[in-house]
Amino acid sequence: MDAGALARQRTQRLRASDLIFRYGGDEFIAACVRLLVMKPMHNLFDKVDIPTGGERVDTLLSHRNLVIERIVSGTDIQPKDYVQPQDEWVILLRGGADMDIAGKPATLVPGDPVFLPAGTPHRVERCEPGTLWLAVHLFPEKP
Repeated sequence: MDAGALARQRTQRLRASDLIFRYGGDEFIAACVRLLVMKPMHNLFDKVDIPTGGERVDTLLSHRNLVIERIVSGTDIQPKDYVQPQDEWVILLRGGADMDIAGKPATLVPGDPVFLPAGTPHRVERCEPGTLWLAVHLFPEKP
């Protein structure tokens, strides 16, 4: 293990222990700790292999009704209509994209967030190859 990897691992463990100290034994924090310590999370910008078509979705965290994903857009995006049962908050981290959100055009640049309440029709019309997104999905609670 190189020095940089060792330093990142130590930092991740420190952050995890800080969370436990600050928030106690909450189940969500425990899940985050397991994710960080047992499966160290890499930097969101590391190993961003651009797919030739469509997009690649990497699930970073899945807990109860919450899913956090890193999405990498490919070189050939075919617009696809989405109407999802969950709320979604997405932020464009790198690249650029044009979307249609409930019939209204939106041009996104790095740093632009979008909140898509459940049932909102949306579509990515165009994006630069390698556009990087962070998506947070909040699914309805199960009764």
